[in-house]
Amino acid sequence: MYYIRCPAACNRFPCTTGEALATSSLVPDKSHLTRLFVVVAVMSASGAAFFALMPDYLHNTLHVSGEVRGMLELPREFPGFLMVVLLGFLAGLRKGRALTLAMITGIAGLLGVAWI
Repeated sequence: MYYIRCPAACNRFPCTTGEALATSSLVPDKSHLTRLFVVVAVMSASGAAFFALMPDYLHNTLHVSGEVRGMLELPREFPGFLMVVLLGFLAGLRKGRALTLAMITGIAGLLGVAWI
């Protein structure tokens, strides 16, 4: 978010005078950036804790081996893998054909979800 710094003598922040708006400059609000940094740091810490503790929990509590865990995670990771392959394929096409193929793929996916 940006605020308008008032160059007029009123020196208000944000500027509310109409004549000063034409000569004013935009100043970024740094409180949003600080808040974003804190949220990203907390999400990163929680993700690191989850990925550090989850394999231990599965092995010690549920007695799930690495092979079984791989079979459980295959359906979860497969759509992301297909998306990377599809984006790699679409990157080599012209824009019109890529958009057409993406739309057809999206329609097919929606129809598949509707009937499954």
